[in-house]
Amino acid sequence: MRRIRSSGFTLIELMIVVAIIGILAAIAIPNFLKFQCKSKQSEAKTNLSGIFTAEKAFFGEYNTYGTDLISVNWQPDGSPLYVYGFSGTFPAGSVAGITGYDGARNDTADVAVSSGRYSILKMKDLAGASLAGGNLPTTTLTGQLFTAGAAGDVDTDPAVLLDTWQIDNVKALNVASNDCTT
Repeated sequence: MRRIRSSGFTLIELMIVVAIIGILAAIAIPNFLKFQCKSKQSEAKTNLSGIFTAEKAFFGEYNTYGTDLISVNWQPDGSPLYVYGFSGTFPAGSVAGITGYDGARNDTADVAVSSGRYSILKMKDLAGASLAGGNLPTTTLTGQLFTAGAAGDVDTDPAVLLDTWQIDNVKALNVASNDCTT
């Protein structure tokens, strides 16, 4: 009599493999979500650096900083997750040598600023509310100093805590509230 050998896995062996995969997934998914959130924060850091550069160029030409993002010649690319700009305004017509300066065009959620140049569809919190200039952290602008801000909801938790950042005229980048740590 010949003995027939069966090959394959037993049910217990398959269950052990499934359990190991489940444990690895339980460890990996929260870390992945944290890294994903941090990668979204890089958008804010990059765009705030762009505002800094645009403001420095504007200052070099007009000897003052401005809140009018059109006159400063800055806009984000694509579909930003954050709203950018200033929470205050610089009075209209107060910058000598610029026709059409409007200090009220001070954040990227403003339709006068976007005008089809970029999409504002992703500038929302997780509850679906559109972000606006009122969501920005405290920003300042005098003729010789500025602090610009960014605000967005970039994590996946149900709490509507905005991730807010600030940059000033000496390129000091600060996180006002970090949405990725909760």
